[in-house]
Amino acid sequence: MNGYLHALVLIGAAAAAVSALIAGAWKGLRALASFVARGERFFDDWNGTEGRPGVIARLDCSEARLERIEHELFPNSGNSLRDGLDRVEAHLTRLQDARE
Repeated sequence: MNGYLHALVLIGAAAAAVSALIAGAWKGLRALASFVARGERFFDDWNGTEGRPGVIARLDCSEARLERIEHELFPNSGNSLRDGLDRVEAHLTRLQDARE
């Protein structure tokens, strides 16, 4: 009877060890799958997908927008916001000087 008990304990320990190995492998595979999915999302975002441009296309669009904004912030052809503000300021200065 003592031999049977010893064998049952060994079988139980082996089953527990195999279960722990399977659980560890499963956890590792899930972590790997999550890592791969994040990598795929990154590359999809970088290259773009149907209906959504990639990073480079979005940066090109942003660069064009920044150029349009920059055009408005500095004096140039007389049509920018800055030029208009300078005209209003000069007009107000002339009005103030005339009142004094």
